[in-house]
Amino acid sequence: MTEQLGLIGYPVRRSPSPAMHQAAFSELGLDWHYSLIEVAAGGLPTMWPDLRARLLGANVTTPHKGAAADLVDRASPEARAARSVNTVVFTGDEAVGESTDGAGFMRALDDAGQARPRAALILGSGGAARAVATALLAGDCQVTLAARNPARGEAVASQLGGRGAPAVSVIPFHHRQISETVERCDLLVNATTVGSSSDPGDCPLPQQVMLHPGLTVFDLVYGSSPTELLRRADRAGCRTVPGVEMLVHQAAQSLQIWSGQRAPIEVMREAAVRHLERQEVAS
Repeated sequence: MTEQLGLIGYPVRRSPSPAMHQAAFSELGLDWHYSLIEVAAGGLPTMWPDLRARLLGANVTTPHKGAAADLVDRASPEARAARSVNTVVFTGDEAVGESTDGAGFMRALDDAGQARPRAALILGSGGAARAVATALLAGDCQVTLAARNPARGEAVASQLGGRGAPAVSVIPFHHRQISETVERCDLLVNATTVGSSSDPGDCPLPQQVMLHPGLTVFDLVYGSSPTELLRRADRAGCRTVPGVEMLVHQAAQSLQIWSGQRAPIEVMREAAVRHLERQEVAS
């Protein structure tokens, strides 16, 4: 019988995840099927019993990573630290939650030739920001969050601090504070959705902020073309990393968790890029 897996989120209709995973399943000889499962905000608890009854595993994306962390029976240390679950394994009567975002982010950073950063500014305070911050903190990186909602940012910082990890600083989403922080950082991460397919020409960074050549700019937003943030960073002489790299590496980590097999990274990357290119032509 074909095993069922899927991506839970909203909206997910444009996601390259099915193309990526089906290409990998075929390469590995797995009789598995990966589908898109749209669940509106707040609806995951109601859907959870049905999902765990029919799926072998699932990826979880916006806006459900925090809810999934509350619903699983057991979570990995990374998922607990980030308070975010993006990968679930349904085994018997148990749902096990994992977070592969942080590991995928760090592998993509390594592939780009970026030495482990000393100081990083993350734009955003959602599930992706928490996972990235957790991974960076594990490498003794100083982390600052720029949050449009200061109360939410402080709550995230409080969750991430302690347990021997360095404290996380929070600044308002204002050009003066962001400029001052960027000057002393060697990594800038966009963990917001600004610049995605719904607003492809937008940039999350205020125009007054100056970038410097010693900076690596990693935009978690993915597409077939560079985002406005990455174009701006390239003009400033920064090293740039597109979001598709984290997408591929976190997906590969998920596949290895489900299957116990080494994921075919290049096959997954090629499938993701082809899917994104087709979307761009169609739009």
